[in-house]
Amino acid sequence: FIEVNVDQKGVRLDKFLATYFSSLSYSVIQKKIRLGKFKVNGKKENPSYKILIGDKIQYRDDISSNFSIKKKTFISKKLKCLIKEAIIYEDKFIIALNKPYGIPVQGGSKIKFSIDDVLTYLSSDKTPYRLTHRIDKNTSGILVIAKSKEVATNITKLFREEKVKKIYWTVVKGVPKNVKGIIN
Repeated sequence: FIEVNVDQKGVRLDKFLATYFSSLSYSVIQKKIRLGKFKVNGKKENPSYKILIGDKIQYRDDISSNFSIKKKTFISKKLKCLIKEAIIYEDKFIIALNKPYGIPVQGGSKIKFSIDDVLTYLSSDKTPYRLTHRIDKNTSGILVIAKSKEVATNITKLFREEKVKKIYWTVVKGVPKNVKGIIN
C-alpha cells in the first residue's frame, strides 16, 4: 500500500496514481480504479476522490503487469526552445506562457506532445510545475502555470470563482453581418 503524506493531500486519486505509476497510461489507471484494483482504506473509490493525509491506497504487487505501458514523451530541443521562448513573465510563484497555436495543453489519445509534457523541463530543480487552466489546441493565448501545488490550487480557485477576467479575440475575414451575437 501507499500512505498519503501532507504534500499529496487533496490531489485526485487518479492524478496521484498517474504520478506514482508513471509507466501506466492515465486511462488504464482510471479503468483500474473503477474496477476496484486500487482501493482507499479498503474501499473502492471514484477516480475523482480527493486523497487525505493518512489514506492508505492498496494495490496488488502485479498492478503494472499486463497493462498498456505509457510511452515516454520525447521532447525535441526545438520544442523545448519554442516553449521557453513563449514565456512572457516569470516570478517565484508562476510562469505566464503565450501558448502557441496548434499545441495542446494536455495530452490525450493521438496527442504526441503537449504543454503539460514540457513542464518538467521548465523547472530548474525538476519540481513539477502545474497547469492552472486550459486553452484549446487551436487557440493561442496566455497560459498561467503554477510553480507549486498551493499556488495552483489558489489560481484554479480564482478561475472557478470567475475572479479572473478572460478576454477572447478572433480574426475574421470580411465584415460580419451582425455586430454582436452567439456563435455555436
